[in-house]
Amino acid sequence: IKTALKRTETAENAININTATVEELEKLPKIGKEFAGRIVEFRQKNGNFRRAEHLILIRGMSDKKFRELQNLVKVE
Repeated sequence: IKTALKRTETAENAININTATVEELEKLPKIGKEFAGRIVEFRQKNGNFRRAEHLILIRGMSDKKFRELQNLVKVE
């Protein structure tokens, strides 16, 4: 019996959401200038993200949108 493991792999050129500028974040799919600004603002108020999943805490980030981005972002 073959079991498929679902693994999420981060792209080599993934954007670090703890250091990225608004301009860098805008390069992500479905992330405009306003939403990129919210990510930076959230980081400034609350400190660095501990996990990429914490993007869900930002107004406007849906589960669907996060799933589309999860392999393109990282936290270091």
